[in-house]
Amino acid sequence: GALILESTFSSARDVAHAIYPVVASLTVLRYGFDTAASVARLRSPVLVLHSPQDEIIPYALGLKVYEAAQQPKSFQTLAGDHNGGFLISQPEYQEGIADFLAQAHGKD
Repeated sequence: GALILESTFSSARDVAHAIYPVVASLTVLRYGFDTAASVARLRSPVLVLHSPQDEIIPYALGLKVYEAAQQPKSFQTLAGDHNGGFLISQPEYQEGIADFLAQAHGKD
């Protein structure tokens, strides 16, 4: 198995702090959605894709997920916004995923 995460966030708390810092510090979140902690426990290959132009999920939160992952891991920078990055980043987007899956399954 392998895991591919695109335009993801490290945790609900991190998103709240990035978007609404004052409100986030005063709010108790019922669910943490701690992607970074979950990814840190994985032993499968991980690919994280994210765009610096993402207007919904800050790029830094995608990098935080990547940094939390164990090796083997890969990061691919996309172009474009949150919902269009995969289109704007063609053909590198599709080739990057294909290369990652080939490496993850020993088909270099």
